[in-house]
Amino acid sequence: GRLELSPLTYKGRVDAVAKDGTALKSALDLDAKGLPTVPGAPVLDPNGKVTGVFVRACKSPEGDAPKKAPKCTPTTVAAPVYALRAFLIKTPPKAALPAPWLGLGGAPAQGPVKGVKVMGLAPGSPAEKGGLKAGGDKPDVIVAVDGQPVENPDQLAKAIAKFSVGQTVKLLVFGDGRFREVPVTLRAAP
Repeated sequence: GRLELSPLTYKGRVDAVAKDGTALKSALDLDAKGLPTVPGAPVLDPNGKVTGVFVRACKSPEGDAPKKAPKCTPTTVAAPVYALRAFLIKTPPKAALPAPWLGLGGAPAQGPVKGVKVMGLAPGSPAEKGGLKAGGDKPDVIVAVDGQPVENPDQLAKAIAKFSVGQTVKLLVFGDGRFREVPVTLRAAP
C-alpha cells in the first residue's frame, strides 16, 4: 500500500444520513472534488491530528430532520472524532455486526441458465418474503445479486456478505420461463 495525503477544504458542519438511516448530526462537510475518499480513512488537521473519519452518507433534505430518504444524494463527510468516541464508549468490546441473511438453501443449477437453484426457503426469510419459489419441478434460479453473476451457493453467499443487515439487494431470478428482478431486504439470521 501507499500513503497519499491530499488537501481538503473544510466547509463547515452539515447534517447527513448514514446508509442505514441513522442521523449523523454535525458531520464535517468537506470539499474533496476529484480526490478519492475511502470510508474509514482518517481526516487529519494541518498538525496531523485526527479530526474525523470519512463515512458514506447522504445529504439530509433542507429543513428536514435527518431520516432515511428513498433517494440518496451522496456527499463527502467525515464523522467528527467526538461522535466516534461517544459511540465507542457505548459499544461492548466484543461487539460484532450481524451477518446479512437471505434465508434459502441452494444448489448449482443444471441446464442452460447458470445460477443457484432455490432448494428450500426458511419461513419468514427475506427470500420467502421476496416471493422466491423453491423445490418442485421448476424452482427459481438466482442468476445475479445486484448485477454480480452467481453460479453456485458459495458465490451467492459471498455476494450477499458484501451487504449489511437492512440493505435491499436486487436478485436477478429466472423462473417460469422468464427473468425478473426481485428486491429483498436482508436481515440477521434468527
